[in-house]
Amino acid sequence: MPVAFALGLTFASCSVYEPSLLTGEASPASARGGSSGKAGAAGKGGGAAHGGTPGTGGHAASGGGPAGGSSGTGGASSGTGGASSAGDSGAPGEAGQGAGGEGNNGAGGSSDAGSGGSAGVVGATGGASGSGTSGGGGRAGAGATGAAGDAGQGGSAGTGTAGTGGNAGGEACSGCARLSVPLASVTDQAHFLMTLPANTDFTSAIVTFRVLCKAGTGGQLRGYLQHGGTPDFAFLVLGITELADLSGWSTVSYELSSVTGFDKTVVRRVGLEVTGAGSSSWLNPTIVYLDSISIANTELDPSSFSFDDATTISTTPSSSGPRDQRLWLNDAVHDSNVPAALSWLGP
Repeated sequence: MPVAFALGLTFASCSVYEPSLLTGEASPASARGGSSGKAGAAGKGGGAAHGGTPGTGGHAASGGGPAGGSSGTGGASSGTGGASSAGDSGAPGEAGQGAGGEGNNGAGGSSDAGSGGSAGVVGATGGASGSGTSGGGGRAGAGATGAAGDAGQGGSAGTGTAGTGGNAGGEACSGCARLSVPLASVTDQAHFLMTLPANTDFTSAIVTFRVLCKAGTGGQLRGYLQHGGTPDFAFLVLGITELADLSGWSTVSYELSSVTGFDKTVVRRVGLEVTGAGSSSWLNPTIVYLDSISIANTELDPSSFSFDDATTISTTPSSSGPRDQRLWLNDAVHDSNVPAALSWLGP
């Protein structure tokens, strides 16, 4: 079978305190006035009146007798507690001997407003939640709320659970096919391909693959074309690229204008072969990402095929495959002789 090699290889990178509500107990009735002073020579001064309404003492009664005594001065006494109740009327003083002087008004006891009870202490805020342990998408555990008035205990750290999805072992790309091949010898190989809707003329075509060698130290990447059974399944290798030579996202192009010995007018399949040929050591598995296949100078519409979502590939190995331009793995014994796998990766 004739073989042609790549003519071009390019690379690119991929309280509020309210005394009216919180008051102490009311104090008892207003405190009594102090004892009166004694009268002068003749008569006694009148006894001090009991305090009346706050701030006003009762008047002492006039004493009889020849010489009036000095009036007694009511002693001030302040009551402590809540709002005072009205004082009792002062009792009249005893009559003095002789003409008694008019007693001074006894100073009524001031009553202080009762001190309100202390506001209740607000419970302390619960402890902060524990930090979650890092783990591929697991969430941090929430801390338990502390009991009112006590410092809350922080919750135990949450244990993260690795997220599930299309990404394998932290691998990711913007949307690509993932080709995995367990290479262990020079004869190991696997074919990943796309079937065109009809036989197509590739006489002057340029076929370009955008690839990245994710894991691989030995082996080769080979672009190929194939007939679809009408008239045969003839196979054409377009060119060979050493996997070890790929660095980052790379554009590998093959031009067909000079190819002879192969009927380029009835091409039905376009694919990539991953093989262990040309090396003596390999990685198992060897992994290649395929971002797109572009085909210029043909009547194909569209002429570029990207793998932006999972619907662009078929993950079920087959010997005939889908015929709707999805990428598939040909597991026929002459195409793939190792348990290769095809999957999709996204961001």
